[in-house]
Amino acid sequence: MTSYKIFLTKSMEVASQLAELNSSKVGSGNLKSVRLGVVNQMKEYIPEIYHDKGYFCCILMYESGKPSYNIIIA
Repeated sequence: MTSYKIFLTKSMEVASQLAELNSSKVGSGNLKSVRLGVVNQMKEYIPEIYHDKGYFCCILMYESGKPSYNIIIA
């Protein structure tokens, strides 16, 4: 199963820095993937209430025994 930690921000620079910091951790521990982009391009991961609001995102995907879903607005 996959768990998600999603950072939403109005700054592409902040989203990029979060992705860069976490990319080096992929494969160690439970982190299996990091994605970076515009919320409107990641609609399958982010609830519709956040679409078309000008947010950028960094999505951390973890291997987990039980699914969880956390959204953090930075």
